[in-house]
Amino acid sequence: MLKFGKKTKLGLYWGKESLFVVAAKNGLAEKILSLSLQEALQSQKEKTLPEKILLGSFLLSKLGNFKSQSKSIGLALPANDLMVRSFTIPIMKKEEIKNVVEFEAIKYIPLKLSELTHTFHTIPLTDGQQKGLRVLFVAIKMNTLQRYTGTLEHAEFAIERIEPSFVSLVRALNKKGLINKNQPTAVIEFEKGKNKILILDEDVVQLVREIPAPDEESEFTSANNNLLKDIRVSLDFYKRQNPKSDIKNILAVSQMSLNELTTGIGREFGFSSQYISTSQLLNIKETVDLGFVYAYGLTLAEQEISTKNFELSGHPARLQQQPQYALAGIALFVCACFAMLSVYLSNQMIVGHWDHLAQLEKSQGSFEKSSIEEIEKKRMEKLGEFYAYQDIRLKSQINDELTRIPNLLPQGTWLTSWEFAYYDKSYEQDKINRLNSRLQMNFEGYTYAKNPNAQFQIINNWLAQLKNDEHFSRQFDTIELGSVQQENLGEYPVTKFKISCR
Repeated sequence: MLKFGKKTKLGLYWGKESLFVVAAKNGLAEKILSLSLQEALQSQKEKTLPEKILLGSFLLSKLGNFKSQSKSIGLALPANDLMVRSFTIPIMKKEEIKNVVEFEAIKYIPLKLSELTHTFHTIPLTDGQQKGLRVLFVAIKMNTLQRYTGTLEHAEFAIERIEPSFVSLVRALNKKGLINKNQPTAVIEFEKGKNKILILDEDVVQLVREIPAPDEESEFTSANNNLLKDIRVSLDFYKRQNPKSDIKNILAVSQMSLNELTTGIGREFGFSSQYISTSQLLNIKETVDLGFVYAYGLTLAEQEISTKNFELSGHPARLQQQPQYALAGIALFVCACFAMLSVYLSNQMIVGHWDHLAQLEKSQGSFEKSSIEEIEKKRMEKLGEFYAYQDIRLKSQINDELTRIPNLLPQGTWLTSWEFAYYDKSYEQDKINRLNSRLQMNFEGYTYAKNPNAQFQIINNWLAQLKNDEHFSRQFDTIELGSVQQENLGEYPVTKFKISCR
């Protein structure tokens, strides 16, 4: 079994059809695992539960060994779920940038910002005599992100960081020393059915664009004019937005062997070109999906590898912006004024109480016009949902019984069959009906003693021992002897018995 170290890092890429997990230590991939999403959902018996609970339970069962060594995990988001936009704003004070970016972003995204989790990065820009900032804005729908995070949290993982998969890829390339920070580079991901082109400049991913891809591996050649045309369109688009940027290097990343295609692309555009296989990036022999590279790149986040972050955990400002000392000074001044003002207000307690009452009424929000009965009803509904999630059985209790029963068997007694099942026992808590998943156990066997009349006593004594055992009396409500009958096995008289524990 693989032994993880204390510094083991886990990365997960959520693909369209599969989940890709990589465990890495000191920057080296130690173990990889892929899980089919369709298989995960089909394997669950209770189909009526929410998807995040079904997938969470599946992950918990499959990644138990990972979780025992690292309770935190990084999440790489698929590019298809992300909205990546680039636009310019005038040069301004740092404390003003966030509000201006959010105001401008709504012009380029057909959704309200309240529906999104977003982050951004700014780069100084000079156009003639005009100075400004180029904004690189990345967002994801909040409900889409909550689907991923809810599943991982249900699998009992703490989410360490969330970032776009293209950032994770660049980090893996940087780890191999394939990115020159001072040289604009185009990175092309080649996969059957889908390609992506990234432009990396000044240590930042500045363009992410999907381009059509052939469905057959045999069509990935430098003679494929459509493929070359789509690459040229993307490069020209970036050049129009960044006329001073001069791309001279192309990296092709794929699990397919594309040396010939990569050489042809370099010849077509007059660039230096290099092919990198996914197995090279992970330092393994077998061919692996690009999803593993994304997951691996996440595990490198804490290492000194140059790549600007686009962290999407919901607190981008904390990671992207510098300390705002001027704003802190203003806040301190306001606090001082508030302290002096509070002395004056202490003499007007009646007014203060009325203000406080008004604030309490305002804080009621959607419950302002609700009666106590309606609020209590909603509370009980949510409590019922919470108990329903708690009552889901996530582990088996069979292991204890498999260990205890053989140790308690009397001499000359053996089992011929042993059945396990679970049943739901209902009980009431907080006026809510709950279900407790209980183990049921039935087994049959024989006992032998030289004196056939003593065989019945051996069985009765064992039954009494089970009933008096602290573990079994706590585990089962009833322990009963089902049937007892004498038989002959060859020339030996034996007693057959059945015992039911429920």
